[in-house]
Amino acid sequence: MVTAIPSLTAIPAPAPSDNSIGQISFTPSDAWTTVSLDESELNSTCGGSLSPYRRVTNVLNATVSFNYTGPSFMVRTIPSRTGGRFSLIVDGFNTTTFMDTYDPDASSPEDARGRNLNNSCYRVRQYPPMVIVPVGYENRETHSVSLVYIGAGRNVSMGTDPRSLSVQFDSFALPIYSEAQMSSAPTIAGREYGFGAVNTFALVLGFTAGSLILL
Repeated sequence: MVTAIPSLTAIPAPAPSDNSIGQISFTPSDAWTTVSLDESELNSTCGGSLSPYRRVTNVLNATVSFNYTGPSFMVRTIPSRTGGRFSLIVDGFNTTTFMDTYDPDASSPEDARGRNLNNSCYRVRQYPPMVIVPVGYENRETHSVSLVYIGAGRNVSMGTDPRSLSVQFDSFALPIYSEAQMSSAPTIAGREYGFGAVNTFALVLGFTAGSLILL
């Protein structure tokens, strides 16, 4: 039984290190484009992608889904000037929580993919917290997550052609907590899951979007 709902600023109860993540699915399949990353993106100064690929869509209601076991999860997206929004559905429940990937400071989509945005070129969000937590969430160990593309971000200019917008999904992660880390260190080990890559990273609690330290 899960004993706590975690947040970005409080260390949650320990989660098992062998969390079950299930398979990442993208539906409908023809709505998603697979983009291979070049070496400069994989090794950029911001840490780069932990997966050799990213998935991109501009089709409304296109969905990326996965299952996980544990009290929390993290999602890693790529911001851009043409970034749209995901709606977060957990355990089949609309949490009224959104992931906005719009970034007006990205000088080009290429910059937003890891070259010139420094430590903000990848955004990492941890859930919970959510605007509305599904009833009984804390009593379940296994959960389902769906990220549904719903269109323009909140601050996209009025009149922007929706066909020019998109969302870019990189990977998701599950925190792995140990008693030693909880009692003596401000970082938490985690495991990142993308497309054909599994790596370890450290998440700093209370971080700003994208401030990821690679081990």
